[in-house]
Amino acid sequence: MAALLQTDTPNKIIQSKKVLKEENGTIEYEVRINEALQKDVYEKLFAEKAKEIEMKGFRKGEAPRSMVESQIYNDVTNNMVNALINNAVGELLEEEKITVILMPEVTNITFTVIETPIAFVVKIQPIKDYALPDMKKHQIEIGDLAPAEKEIDDAMKSVWEEWNKRAKDEDKAQYTEMSDTWVETQLNVPNVTTIAGLRDMVKEELEHSKLHEVEDQKISEALKAIIESMKIEVPAEFVSKNVEQSITQQKERLTKGGSSWDAYLTQYKKTEDEIKSDLTELYSQQYREEVFWRIFIKTRKIEIDPANKEDATLINYAAANIGARPEDKLSQEAVERILRTATMYKALRTLREELGLKEHDHHHHDHDDAGDVAHSH
Repeated sequence: MAALLQTDTPNKIIQSKKVLKEENGTIEYEVRINEALQKDVYEKLFAEKAKEIEMKGFRKGEAPRSMVESQIYNDVTNNMVNALINNAVGELLEEEKITVILMPEVTNITFTVIETPIAFVVKIQPIKDYALPDMKKHQIEIGDLAPAEKEIDDAMKSVWEEWNKRAKDEDKAQYTEMSDTWVETQLNVPNVTTIAGLRDMVKEELEHSKLHEVEDQKISEALKAIIESMKIEVPAEFVSKNVEQSITQQKERLTKGGSSWDAYLTQYKKTEDEIKSDLTELYSQQYREEVFWRIFIKTRKIEIDPANKEDATLINYAAANIGARPEDKLSQEAVERILRTATMYKALRTLREELGLKEHDHHHHDHDDAGDVAHSH
């Protein structure tokens, strides 16, 4: 869609907007689309679609417009209306500085001909402007994570057992126990040539692994406490819609798999009401977390700039997360998903810092003898 909107006309999608009513936390807007942009978008979509048309007596994509247009007009206008309305709603939310979780509801679409602006009504439920708590009250303390000697012994034993599973018989005959020569010739670990060096490396890896585990747990606990302190209200409509949808989908999956809803309830020893109660709790928690992150990102002005080196790294992580490769031609939807994921990575990094956690990598830890080390990914 971004390419469609790069036209000679002003890029503003909305020509006019007005509030029709505001009640019970819902705002209804009447929106009219920029007609000059509308015409340009139609022409671009038409040109794309016309390339695919084959007509007798003409090469593919080269039939006269007068013959082609009647065939593809409905498809092109439908695509145009959907694309412009979706992007107009996005622009409206941005202009009015509205953050939503529930999808805006579009009704009363009027469209007659290309030259007449599309008009529609959109119902929006903004999330309340909850205040973030003082993060100093939720600081995370990480205690001593040094592994016990037994943990190191067990890990060393695992290294030996793993080697034994893969080693050739003649190597097993030569090395019947761990030794410096065995470490140097059999393990091929960079910069590790002795049992003492291997033990140090194992200790460091155990500590690093424990650090991640403890941090994840403590961030989860802190986040729960932060969200509880914000007293976020969950719309009943959001929960009931998701619960019903989830149960309907599960019933369909079970039927396709040759089972039944009753058999499922028997297997898990639960009633339908208990399942609904569990799902209500799940979706309520998801909603509160989503509201927290939207407000956190907005309040902290967290944005992704592809020209920024650190942000570009986050974009690469996010792209890898959805299995996108550098050579892939991505849809606008995929690009937006990658940017949303990268923004979340950046938001989590910011939250970690505010909770008193340092960034770290696999080479440096707080216990390094060299003193304080700058921690960064």
